[in-house]
Amino acid sequence: MAELRCRPGDLARVVYSTNPALLGRTVIVERWGEFDRWDVTLLGAPAFGLEFRTGRPVVGNKTAFRDSSLVPLRGDSLQAKQPEREADHA
Repeated sequence: MAELRCRPGDLARVVYSTNPALLGRTVIVERWGEFDRWDVTLLGAPAFGLEFRTGRPVVGNKTAFRDSSLVPLRGDSLQAKQPEREADHA
């Protein structure tokens, strides 16, 4: 298995979804669930979607995403990816 970007307890941003209403939403990563997806809780308003197994319509704050569909929002990962800049004294 490839190294996962998210960890349980992370805040993460949704960067890919078949439901355009979920793009950009912030979630709390709960646990690694079935079907190789993270079980997550949407922050804010509930969302309309289709149940994964049955295809039935649902409204709620619980859903699941692949790891590649989420970008963790951690202070340590942001600092690690940003190069240090010299101070501009002009």
